[in-house]
Amino acid sequence: MRKALKFFLKTLKVLTLSVAIILFLLIIALGVFLKWPEFILNEKNLKRAAPFAAELGILIHWDKLDFELDSISFFNKRFSFEFEGLCIYQDPIQACFPQLNFATHVHWDKGIQINEVGPVYIKDARLFYYMKQEKEEKKSNRANKNPFEFNSPQIFLPDFLQKTKFKDLSIHFKKIYLIGEEGIQKFSLDLQEKHNDKFQLQSIQVNLDALQTPWLEKGKLNLDLTSPSYFLTNQWNLKMDIDLIRKGGQQIIAQGQVRPKEQNVMS
Repeated sequence: MRKALKFFLKTLKVLTLSVAIILFLLIIALGVFLKWPEFILNEKNLKRAAPFAAELGILIHWDKLDFELDSISFFNKRFSFEFEGLCIYQDPIQACFPQLNFATHVHWDKGIQINEVGPVYIKDARLFYYMKQEKEEKKSNRANKNPFEFNSPQIFLPDFLQKTKFKDLSIHFKKIYLIGEEGIQKFSLDLQEKHNDKFQLQSIQVNLDALQTPWLEKGKLNLDLTSPSYFLTNQWNLKMDIDLIRKGGQQIIAQGQVRPKEQNVMS
């Protein structure tokens, strides 16, 4: 009994010491990252991380990467990424970005706070989405659902973005391919944001053009999402302009607005 107890205490001591050493090394690694993050975040190390992402089913490749880091203070870092020829694949999505620029300012204070987002610039991107076949039960439920029934979503910024400054978000997808049972549907998309003089997010504009579908010769959908609370609460107004030309020449033009029923929801 004594030998068993002695062995147990010795094992516990070794495990405790091992955990303490691991925690100590992690704290040192965190300190190095916060003090000299450029030693960890650089193109060479990011390329080394790509095979680990592949093991999780995420394939990443790029032709060129310019990475800049501005260490404002120990807990304040500004990151800037400029990719050329970036492609990402994770079933069922594949996306390629000839040019992608992304900058952010991160602050650690009782958790991660994102002080700034932008500029974000995406041009001539392509997105492929492979739609999986729906089960017959889901098709039946969707067919029986009232097409005019609509539950408005809750749209507001999460906690870590509540104090974020938004600067120049411009996103352009030259081609979006939806590939499924009914063939290939092709769209293009533009997204822009507007902010006030304090860089609070005021509105998001989305322009979607239908380039190829089984039902339309062509179509346009313009969305203008605005928020008087700068998306800090669930206060928003969505304006929609629709211009569609169906196969056979019939044109459908419509305008509408959507507002939430509950506007006092906060993150």
